[in-house]
Amino acid sequence: MAISPGVYRIRNAQTRTIFDLSREKGFNIHGVRQHDGANQQWFIQRSGEGVTFKNVESGQYAYTTSLHNGSKLFGSGNFTVWNLSQEENEWIISFPGTNYIIELLSGNEANGTAIQLWNNTGERYQKWIFEKLNEWQLQPPYQQPLPQQYQATQQSFQPMYQQPVPSPVSPGTYFLRNVMSGTLVSLYGESAEEGTEISGHDHSGGNHQKVCLSNMETLP
Repeated sequence: MAISPGVYRIRNAQTRTIFDLSREKGFNIHGVRQHDGANQQWFIQRSGEGVTFKNVESGQYAYTTSLHNGSKLFGSGNFTVWNLSQEENEWIISFPGTNYIIELLSGNEANGTAIQLWNNTGERYQKWIFEKLNEWQLQPPYQQPLPQQYQATQQSFQPMYQQPVPSPVSPGTYFLRNVMSGTLVSLYGESAEEGTEISGHDHSGGNHQKVCLSNMETLP
């Protein structure tokens, strides 16, 4: 049985804590005791064979940037499509084509416990209960004003049309070197996580120091 589109509270089957989007910088998704805030409510919408989770308060999606044990979930303007499989009245949320599922770290019931990816081991804290709050509405008649910290983040995800400008630089892969220091633009710690700090480092030849330049009209 598929979950019907709508607004849901997502509860951990073992701890009974809630799938909660933090209002702090980083927008981590973690387990928190129920308080009925809109950041604990999620629009669930079908996308192909799976679903997306969109937070009612912020409009951000439940998202991850990498596939490994311990990869954290956070709110993003980008979305991840998730698969759902039902076991009686509980659900497993998995990343399509993998054995990675969404779990509450170690089944810890403390507020702020990380919600993350992990290989499916059959633990009950890897299962979730979906409590429907109301029917899906593509355009809700009213939305509570976003907290200030959400507004700035959401603005940064708004696509903006730019008229293509002729460039003397051909599309390709480049290093970007600072004129004064000679250091290269680098992703800190070679991390692929969204929000990773960009800093200047000596040349190492790694992919974390390479930048791909493309024409606007060729971007997907």
